[in-house]
Amino acid sequence: MFRDVGNATGSPLQRVDEAFIKLGAISATAIVQFEDNIAWVASSNNGAISVYILDGYRPQRISDDVIDAQLALRGSSPIYLSSVKMNGKTLLFVQYAAQTFVYSVEDKFCFEWSSPEGILWHKWSANTASSTVLYSISRDSTDGSVYKTNVVSPVYTDNAANYTVTIQTSKLDLNTENRKFLNRLTIVGDTNTSANNVNVTWSDDDYVTFNTARIINLNSARKYLSNCGAF
Repeated sequence: MFRDVGNATGSPLQRVDEAFIKLGAISATAIVQFEDNIAWVASSNNGAISVYILDGYRPQRISDDVIDAQLALRGSSPIYLSSVKMNGKTLLFVQYAAQTFVYSVEDKFCFEWSSPEGILWHKWSANTASSTVLYSISRDSTDGSVYKTNVVSPVYTDNAANYTVTIQTSKLDLNTENRKFLNRLTIVGDTNTSANNVNVTWSDDDYVTFNTARIINLNSARKYLSNCGAF
């Protein structure tokens, strides 16, 4: 770290020794500046690879144990970082091979993106003051294609291909091995103006198999399933 001390001659910068950070980026592609901040992928002296953002002079780890484990299994694939501001959220993209993990800075929450069209969000270009369109450059395309996302008028397809949004929770045992009975499962969310279904499916064998999906219509005033059985 350096600070501007305003020297009349020579360099105006002076090193801030107490702000020294022992977490350097693992490669030139694994660092990104977003707004007035920096994020990077670093390896520590104990061999772990994690994603960090700078909080003042202090690095703050934003990847959880699951993401770190996935990064450790990437093999020789390079890691790429990029960022975009979308729908009021600052999103950081961590990409390697065919995997993309997206971290919401405001929500402090990470999720995964994938598409049947490949990775079309390799790098983002900011929009202008007069436009709400965001532009992304594909990593997989070889024809120099640039894709646009209009946050005001979303189409919910990726290069004209439909995609599936999946919300998968962690395992839940309510801190007991006793058998539980679920009388009702309720979706808490906005009531849609037209029919819009959510398929609900669950597993009782550590995600190996899932039951046949049951449907909740988000257009309903009361969005729930009843008689959900035992687990």
